[in-house]
Amino acid sequence: MDILITGYPGVSPSNGGMGWSSVGLVRTGERIVLVDTGPFGARDLLRRRLAEHGVAPDEVTDVVLTHCHHDHSVNWTMFPNARVYVSRIEMEWALRVPHGEGPVPELYVRELASSPATTLLEDGDEIVPGIRAELVPGHTPGSLIVTVDHEDTRTIFLGDAAKNRAELVCRRADATLDAPLSRDSIARIWTRWEEVPNTTVIPGHDLPMGLIEGECHYQAVRQTSVQARLSADFDDLTTFDLSET
Repeated sequence: MDILITGYPGVSPSNGGMGWSSVGLVRTGERIVLVDTGPFGARDLLRRRLAEHGVAPDEVTDVVLTHCHHDHSVNWTMFPNARVYVSRIEMEWALRVPHGEGPVPELYVRELASSPATTLLEDGDEIVPGIRAELVPGHTPGSLIVTVDHEDTRTIFLGDAAKNRAELVCRRADATLDAPLSRDSIARIWTRWEEVPNTTVIPGHDLPMGLIEGECHYQAVRQTSVQARLSADFDDLTTFDLSET
C-alpha cells in the first residue's frame, strides 16, 4: 500500500476550496487498485507518482471512489482499463444533484453512471480479496470508507467521511450534508480503527495517522508548498511552505 498524493486540510477564504485530496495505491496479486483519483490539477502529478511506482495508467485494474465530489472522482477517465467502483446510494444521489450546485462534477457522474466499467457497491461489499467498502453517510449520502486487510495489518481510506485529524478527534464534520449522520459514521470509523492494532487511517485531506495509547498521531511529516509568480520577472518564483501550517 502506498499513498501517491497526500491530502491537505485547507481551504482558501478568498479563492474557495483547494480540493487537495489523498490518493492511495494498493497492489494485491495481479490487481492494481487506486482509492480515489484526485482533482483535475493532480493529473500530471498522479501520472508521475504512478510512474515512480512502475505503474502506467492503463495498467490500473480497479478504481474505488469514496464519493462523487470532483476532487476525489473526476480523474476516473485516466484509467481506460479499470473497473470503477462507487456506492449505489452515492451514484443515485449524485445523479439527482441539480447542475451547477455543489462539488459534484455533473457530466462526469453522468458518464460514469452509463459506463460499462462501473460497478455499484452496497455496504460491506468486498471489492477484491482483502479490500472492503463500508457505507459511512453524512458528508454525502453514499460516502464509503475502504478497508485494506493484509495479514495482521489494516489500512482504512476515509475519503471525506472524516477529512482530517480535527474531525476525527472532535468527532465533528465540516461541509457535511448531515451532521448527526457524520457523527455516527466517525464513531464507526473509530470502531474499525480500534479493532486491529497498528491500524493506519488515511483521511481524504490529511496525513496518515495511527493510534498510540488511544490517541491519534500522524505517521508522516507534512510536505506541502505553493509557488507563485508575484513579480514582473517570469523567473521569479515565490515559494510558500505550508508544511507547518
